[in-house]
Amino acid sequence: MNQPWTPGGPPGAPPVPLSPVAAKVARVHAELARSPDPQAGGAFARFSRALGYPFLGWRFISAHPALYRYCIIPFILNLLIMTAIGVGLWHYYPDLVAWIWRRPEGLGLRVLWYVLYVFILLAVLVLGYALFFILQALLASPFNDLLSEKTEELLAGHKPLPFSLARFLRNAVVTVAHESMKLLLLIAILAPLWLVCLFIPGIGSILFAVLGGAVSAFFLGYDYHDYALARRRFPFGRKWGLLTHNFAFTLGFGTTVSLMLLVPVLGLFFPPFAAVGGTIACLDYERYGRLPPPPRPRPPRG
Repeated sequence: MNQPWTPGGPPGAPPVPLSPVAAKVARVHAELARSPDPQAGGAFARFSRALGYPFLGWRFISAHPALYRYCIIPFILNLLIMTAIGVGLWHYYPDLVAWIWRRPEGLGLRVLWYVLYVFILLAVLVLGYALFFILQALLASPFNDLLSEKTEELLAGHKPLPFSLARFLRNAVVTVAHESMKLLLLIAILAPLWLVCLFIPGIGSILFAVLGGAVSAFFLGYDYHDYALARRRFPFGRKWGLLTHNFAFTLGFGTTVSLMLLVPVLGLFFPPFAAVGGTIACLDYERYGRLPPPPRPRPPRG
């Protein structure tokens, strides 16, 4: 591979080779600058292309070691959340099954009971997974948002706004409102699926696991685009409209995130990569004229 070069030294001097770190940064930035329009191609092409965006976040962070420190606290929070959900599921799941149907004495009914036990477990795992990504998105949000902000500054030159207590409080209120609307929407979609699972054991549980997993993936795609969209002060309806209009891309992005979150240990590290990947996707939307840039700081008064 050719060594990237940059002009340097006095006039007429030969170009100076970049350091290995600077060369890696230059390659990654050049590669990202060639990304196609997120809405280009058919639904399958957009879905397939979006699968790689969370890994672009990993490549971008690996090219900028100074960003590593922003990933530590989200990892610790994710570990604590996953541990709490796992302990709760281990402790209370038998009581939940007993509340629905206490284990019968007859052999034939007991076989059906074990089948129900497994299928309800699948449904509860989907719900626990949805709870995990909701909690980790809420608790790790400030740190992922800072990482997303740094990504925009490094990749697109978008300078962050100076800190303002009034803007911070206003953004906090807007974030709570948007997260509440998103949670209500998620419940409204998952609740009918849960009822199908409850009243039609077997097939209902399979449908809940498949369709519930797809719904969770789409909402994960929403979550990790939201950092960049929130900085552009989009109302909830405009965010939802953008991501549902390009449903295939959002679903593809969220599918990779949802699958990676299932990988032991690695899944706990992955949310910061997804936050950067979602930011890169939004910068691609911006580059092709589909998103405005975030508000810029006002120049100092001279």
